[in-house]
Formats: sequence, structure tokens, C-alpha cells
Amino acid sequence: MQTFDDLYSILNDTDFFTVDIIYYFRAMEFLKEHDPSLCESLELASEYDYRPNQLNSELLASLLASEMHKENFYSLEQQINEQLIN
Repeated sequence: MQTFDDLYSILNDTDFFTVDIIYYFRAMEFLKEHDPSLCESLELASEYDYRPNQLNSELLASLLASEMHKENFYSLEQQINEQLIN
């Protein structure tokens, strides 16, 4: 029987949670709406060991969008577990 963590691992291994936000304008709009201070996206970049010279708006927006995608998935954990049990 698969567990929620098994499902997460499978999805993560297939880059299901990876979101690519391309184009400067789209990235800036996303960051302006979801992380205007850039605190969260810069923290994520640090966790992934990015150096300052590697950072740009597209990368920061993509990291944040991917993290938000994972969080949305985790918010469904109870519902998914119920389905896996049945």
C-alpha cells in the first residue's frame, strides 16, 4: 500500500512540483503579489545554496511558485490519506 510520503516522493522525483516562471515581467508580477519583500524567495534560494550572482527574478519566482505548489499538495494530505486507505 502506498502512503502519502510515497506519493510525494514519486511526484517529486518526476519534477511535478517544479514550476518555471519565465520572462522578467511575469516573474516580477508574481513576486510583487506573493513576496514583495523577497524574504521568502531569498530564503528558499539560500536553502538551495544559490549564490547571489546566480539570482534573478525568474529564479526567485520559480523557487517560490514551486514551494507554494508543494505546500498546496501538503494541504491535501488528509484527503489523500483517506483515499489511499479506502
